[in-house]
Amino acid sequence: MTNFSDGEIEKIVYDILKQSKSFNVFPTPVDSIVKFSELHVNTKTSIHSIPNHFISKKIDVLKSALRKVYGVLDRKKKIIYLDPTQNNSKKNFIKLHEVGHNMLPWQRE
Repeated sequence: MTNFSDGEIEKIVYDILKQSKSFNVFPTPVDSIVKFSELHVNTKTSIHSIPNHFISKKIDVLKSALRKVYGVLDRKKKIIYLDPTQNNSKKNFIKLHEVGHNMLPWQRE
């Protein structure tokens, strides 16, 4: 993994905000940033319902840990799977967090 400075991250974020026409727009148009990033949000598929046959019952710790996951990025399908039970502020945070994973070059490696 390559180390990047805060300044490099700020430049990437600035570029995303400018190119998505979201810079100095309040409240931040999160969905415009997601769309600019060529991602889609799926709140229909539960990220917490894992069939019992998929993960061994002996791995209940993993299943418990996965319950704490509120968003997942599928890079190939360009979909952010989002837990619909979260409040809007948390959903927006998760969307932008996953956009960061998608847009930051070293996150794609």
